[in-house]
Amino acid sequence: MVVATVGAVIAAVAYERAEYERFGRDRWRHTPEAGLAIQHVRVFDSETGVVRSGQTVLVVADRIQAVGADTVVRVPANADVIDGTGQMVVPGLFDMHVHLQPRSGPGYIAAGVTTVRDMGNQRDRLLALKRQWDLGDEVGPRILLAGPISNMGKGVKATTEQEAQRAIEEYAWSGYEQIKIHASTYTPAFVTLIANASHEKGLRVSGHVPFGMKAEQFVNAGIDEIQHMQFVVENFLPAGLTDDAAAEASASLDLESASVARFIGLLKQKHIVIDPTMNALEHQYAARHPRYYQTTRAMLKRLYDADVPLVIGTDAPAKPGSSLHHEMEIWAGVGIPPTKILQIATIRAARVMRADAATGSIRIGKQADLLIVAGDPTQDVSNIRNGRFVVKGGLVYPIVP
Repeated sequence: MVVATVGAVIAAVAYERAEYERFGRDRWRHTPEAGLAIQHVRVFDSETGVVRSGQTVLVVADRIQAVGADTVVRVPANADVIDGTGQMVVPGLFDMHVHLQPRSGPGYIAAGVTTVRDMGNQRDRLLALKRQWDLGDEVGPRILLAGPISNMGKGVKATTEQEAQRAIEEYAWSGYEQIKIHASTYTPAFVTLIANASHEKGLRVSGHVPFGMKAEQFVNAGIDEIQHMQFVVENFLPAGLTDDAAAEASASLDLESASVARFIGLLKQKHIVIDPTMNALEHQYAARHPRYYQTTRAMLKRLYDADVPLVIGTDAPAKPGSSLHHEMEIWAGVGIPPTKILQIATIRAARVMRADAATGSIRIGKQADLLIVAGDPTQDVSNIRNGRFVVKGGLVYPIVP
């Protein structure tokens, strides 16, 4: 969504190269043969929001085998042991809005991001990257796939019903979980066609609100999710405004108005997920249109207070992985409690993607995707930056300064 400057691109490439050198090589990771025990640690239960002290988490192969009090969990002889005193273990984090590059994987792992949702990429390249990371040939997170469809932007071009049906079938056959409507001039009727065809294949539908359409129309056309907070805010503006004009007009939006309340009620009624990408909005608008950026921040809190479903994503960040930490700090800065942010970045993301049977919480039998941090991110979410170890599918990555 955001057009990066040359400087930002250079910085991102340099960051990815540095993280690849730190984490992209086998010498930094290993699979404990007799299991891994994280002892004397606090465990964040993402399903309940409760923190339990004096716990041991036992990982065997790629699964969590036991979670419980230090005095109860039996640690196998010769297991690798991490002393978690003064530390907390949380489920591996989700970044729900990325556009992956081949060497971005180590940056995510280094930040404890063990699952990402790619929201638009070249299909063959992305599937090849997913295979490499899943097999462990290269270091990187698990990838959830969203396939872009548009009549004018990125992704598969679909201007007719037949083209849309074919694109959806190909994405479903390739293992995608979701369809993303990218920048387009689709009518509400065509969006409904895409939504119905996608749902028939078991795929979720999300995206950018098409040009000339309001977010309310997009929702009523049958989609499941909206990317980017600006589309929510611009629902209350005249259609056809440029970015700058829309930013100026949105700055004075009354978030307590009846029209805003009605729309938020619609989002909640239809269980529409919002992917606000505040990182990207900060980059694009905070300096040029500070009042507008503050409006988007206030809308985030308004949606949270109304219990509208939210996911945390960054949208092609300059620093893969650590940008998710910054996104979480933005959310904390508008008044969302750290415990809730951690839940949204773990189990709630897994539930949105129907992956919660396998991941998103620290439960026996789930994938061993874990982040061990110093301090307590449920009190200060910035402690999420203090990673000490990351575990993805049983592979252990020490965080080397």
